Amino acid sequence: MQFSSPTCAPCERVRAVCAEVVAGAEGVRHVEIDVAVDLDRAREYGVWRVPTLLVLDPVGRIVRRAVGVPRRGDLQAAIAEVMA
Repeated sequence: MQFSSPTCAPCERVRAVCAEVVAGAEGVRHVEIDVAVDLDRAREYGVWRVPTLLVLDPVGRIVRRAVGVPRRGDLQAAIAEVMA
């Protein structure tokens, strides 16, 4: 789950990394939340800066949190941990 803003340049890079990683991971989705549109959800998840990326397990628990642009390998490892 990516929290972003339309005016955030690093958010574009996070979107690209997520698209690449998700394309190779069956059963994994990338969901982007615009904080300007859904500020309540951002607050619910404790998001104070964009981009913030949360990796959630199948029941919605936060497994990993990254602020800024995550490294592809770190994101792949977090997803592998959830899928194991």
